[in-house]
Amino acid sequence: GLPMVIAIAEGSFDDLAAYANETGLPVPVFADTQDVFRNQFELHNVPTVIGVRTNGTIAFIRHGISEDFTPEAAKALMLNPG
Repeated sequence: GLPMVIAIAEGSFDDLAAYANETGLPVPVFADTQDVFRNQFELHNVPTVIGVRTNGTIAFIRHGISEDFTPEAAKALMLNPG
């Protein structure tokens, strides 16, 4: 598979899509309206950004989104999560 970076957040799909468009968020955003991700992965802070390697392991978990979270920052975290 391909490496993937996704954001998981509360709220309706429409609200999150508008937020992503307004802020230029560089990753797909999933609306966790049923708390599936929050419960399965014990996410206590949303939005949460998760980087997944091609082998399915998690490269990083980042709580919150800020202006400095760019595609380059996500790539750096995927390559060197420490």
